[in-house]
Amino acid sequence: MKKASLYKLFTISLRDILSAYGHNPLVRGFLRLIFAIPALRFALFMAQFDKEIPQRGLREASRKLLRRFYRGVTVHGEKPHREGGLLIVANHPGVGDSLALLSSLERDDIRLVAGEREFFFALPNLLPYLILVPEDPSKRTGVLRAMVDDLRQGKTVILYPAGEIEPDPFLHPDESFLKPWSSAIGLLVRLAQQGGFHFRIQPAISAQVLPPHVLGPSYVKKPALRKTLERKAVGKIIGLGRAKSDSILLVWGPGISSQPLSGLSASAVTDKVMDETIDAFHRFVPIGETAGLLNRRLGHPLQQDRIGT
Repeated sequence: MKKASLYKLFTISLRDILSAYGHNPLVRGFLRLIFAIPALRFALFMAQFDKEIPQRGLREASRKLLRRFYRGVTVHGEKPHREGGLLIVANHPGVGDSLALLSSLERDDIRLVAGEREFFFALPNLLPYLILVPEDPSKRTGVLRAMVDDLRQGKTVILYPAGEIEPDPFLHPDESFLKPWSSAIGLLVRLAQQGGFHFRIQPAISAQVLPPHVLGPSYVKKPALRKTLERKAVGKIIGLGRAKSDSILLVWGPGISSQPLSGLSASAVTDKVMDETIDAFHRFVPIGETAGLLNRRLGHPLQQDRIGT
């Protein structure tokens, strides 16, 4: 069995945590001592996670790792099919959203599309489940091909079409919680039609990955600091376990067959899927309610709002 590189996981984790605290060398030197233990703690969790993938399977290993950082995941909506090609298109608020998805999927044939990061190469047992997207756009031609091949074989492909971190729906109630999504969704539909097969598209929305009590009252009072506070909150969650009393919310949207979408342009397919995704989330969290939930929960870490049924 291949072993994860604990040293690489530690150094990368510490670097990422410190990135939220500016570039002053004296401050960073002091914070390096403070955050060394939390970074090592996170690295040990990730190494154990990687070790357990071949032993327990990706879903069970993800479920156990999720519970290191959160109480769990609350799931609403239509569960994805257990068989056949499945493209999951999801928002990406970061931190625990991927673990929430992997923990909730009742399938083992998973391939997750992710940016090519040094961190992933330190996790050898996770790597076979990833389709890595190179930073150089000229080297990305194989990514779409790999996704098409997996869908043709009836596998599950998880795609974050924004290609970057998106707002948590509960933290940015006055703006769209989806950044513009890639037309790759429509391209996959077209390529499937050309290849003589079709697949299902299932939207998924994760929320509450950054609990308000971890962000603190300044998050509402000082909007200019929100991005910085969000980055710092990530370090508190992965390094200090500050969200262990909170559950991530995961809302599945209705599944859509790729077959009737094949006559649309790639951008029109993406627009339709985005609309379905937003509508699915607001069936459980009506427009306007997120602001109230955010303000109500600030400073109350143990309060759990029950949303949906």
